[in-house]
Order: sequence, then C-alpha cells, then structure tokens
Amino acid sequence: MPHSSGGSRKVHVEEPSAQATIAMLRALKQQYEQHHGLEIQDAALVAAVQLAARYISGCPFPDKAIDLIDEAGATAAKTMMPVGDQEENVITLQSSSKNAVKEAIVCPNHVAQVVSQWTGIPVTVLDQEEKDRLIHLASRLRERVVGQDEAVNLVAQAVLRSRAGFDQPGQPIGSFLFLGSTGVGKTELAKALADQLFDSEKMLVRFDMSEYVDRGSVLRLIGAPPRFNLWERPDRRFQEHHHHYDLKSRSGAPNSRNGWKNHNGSCTGPCDATGSETLQT
Repeated sequence: MPHSSGGSRKVHVEEPSAQATIAMLRALKQQYEQHHGLEIQDAALVAAVQLAARYISGCPFPDKAIDLIDEAGATAAKTMMPVGDQEENVITLQSSSKNAVKEAIVCPNHVAQVVSQWTGIPVTVLDQEEKDRLIHLASRLRERVVGQDEAVNLVAQAVLRSRAGFDQPGQPIGSFLFLGSTGVGKTELAKALADQLFDSEKMLVRFDMSEYVDRGSVLRLIGAPPRFNLWERPDRRFQEHHHHYDLKSRSGAPNSRNGWKNHNGSCTGPCDATGSETLQT
C-alpha cells in the first residue's frame, strides 16, 4: 500500500476571532430562534462571545459561544412554559399568537445565567463592569494582604496586561512563585485574587504538594503513561482545572500549589526550604 501521507497535506485551521464568531452567531440566529420558538437579541449574541472568551477556556470558538446561545435559548423557553398539566401546556403553546411568541426573548441575562451555572460564578459578578473591577484590583488586594505591595502590584499588573490583550492565547495569565516564611501572606494573596476576580475564595483550586512525596504519588497528579494500567488516574482537581469546560466547573479559576519543599524532587527543581507557594491563573 502506498504511504498515506504521500498524497495528504496538513492544513491548520485557526480559531476564529471574536468578531468572526459574532458574525457566525448572527448567521445561525434564525435557525436557533425557530428551534426554541423565541427571539434572540443581538446583544445576547455579543454577550455570549464576550463571556465565553473571558470565563470559558478549554474549548475554542465558535463552539463555546454556540453552546451558550443554544442553552440560553432552552433556559428562556423553559421560563415561558406555563405551569400545569403537560398536555395543557402543549395546547397553550400551540394556540399562542405570534405576538406572544415574540415576547419570548433571549437576552444577555439568560446567557449570564448559563455561564453562572457552568462556572459557579454569581450572575451579579458577571454583570459588573470589567473596567471598574480591574481599576481597583491592586488596592483591594492590598486591603487584605498588608505589607506585600510589590507582590500585589506584580500580580495586578499581570492581570491588567492580560485583560488589555497583551497575553499569549492559550497561556495562563501568569505563574507566580511566592517565597517566604509562614504567615507573610502567600496563601492569603492567592485567596484574595480568587475573591476579587471571581467573588469567592472557593474558586481557588488548591494542591497540597506534601501529598506527592514519592514518584507514585506524583503520577496521581499528572497521570501515568498508558502502559501503566495499575496507576491511579490524575487527581480530579487537576482534571477539573484543565478540562473545566467539559465538566462545567470553575472555569478560569486560579490554582495554588502549597508546600513545594515537601514534594518529590523528580517532579521539579529544588525550592527554598523556608516555604513556598505557586499561583497560576
């Protein structure tokens, strides 16, 4: 048989931009309006792209924006369903006038509700102006972490650069290694950042590296090669963070790794024995 790669050519398809995704949603708008039996506002299409870009990673455009619109339409249609017997509901919907159908609208709030369900981020946070939150990020972090202005400023600047569009696609906003003795604010800064960006310290995914003190335990964190069938699968927290779109949990949440001095040396280089914490967001 001839070699299969001889007559084939690899073509890399780039992820569409936000503007291109909005255009795609507008082209699909009528199809989803007919499917759900309601009207979709153009503002909802724009909100789907903006919120998906900010809060949903692990899945490219346009898929994540289309999924948002589809589920937002289902959510809006469900709220319009009359209460009572299912057969009566069907008759009521079929006998509804065209004007009544037009009143069923998918708005940006429906999209925000879906994002909130997927990520656990409150809707009130999604509605806040991004600009206002970022302007006061450093000052609010300093209110909780006293005496660590340099570290706070570096973290805040990294977030600002990313939000301004100077980050690299597919890369984290920043990876920080906090060193120091117990009580200087390493963990508190990680918690404060999660609270300011996602309105909850619970959004912080934390790993205690003292749990990974030997080679076998390290495989629980990163996963074993396929041939090692007896080893455990990767830690669920690790899987949730890196595949959060599929699991619909904690999208974009920062993760903290505490106690690197106790980890297995084959995992990474030596670390200051005075105590350390890494933060990736």
